[in-house]
Amino acid sequence: MLVVGVVLSAVIGTAPAQVHRETSEDGHTSVSIAPTQTDNTGWNRGTGVPFSTSPDMEINLRRQIGGLQVADMNNDGLNDVVAVVYHSSSFPPYDDWHDMIFYNTGSAIESTPSWGFYRTGAYR
Repeated sequence: MLVVGVVLSAVIGTAPAQVHRETSEDGHTSVSIAPTQTDNTGWNRGTGVPFSTSPDMEINLRRQIGGLQVADMNNDGLNDVVAVVYHSSSFPPYDDWHDMIFYNTGSAIESTPSWGFYRTGAYR
């Protein structure tokens, strides 16, 4: 699992931001930049933009997500996405608001959740 941290040390004066870059055991690169007292301009020495200009995944569900976690939920060695929704006390209640797991199929994350926990205690 890739964890990106934030460097909390301050840089004194107008020196450029301190950049720390590392590649983790899974081959992913993480970068942290120490804040400075002056504005900084971001830059990328590679070609193109540092991140994709289009999302890898889009899910069109009417939910208010309260939290996301990436974890292997079914012990298949692949990271899945767990989405937790806010509980609503509105009337009429939102029956379709439930916590969800989007399993990793090996080639993609599911666009429709395979598992859901409804606030009534029922499993889907």
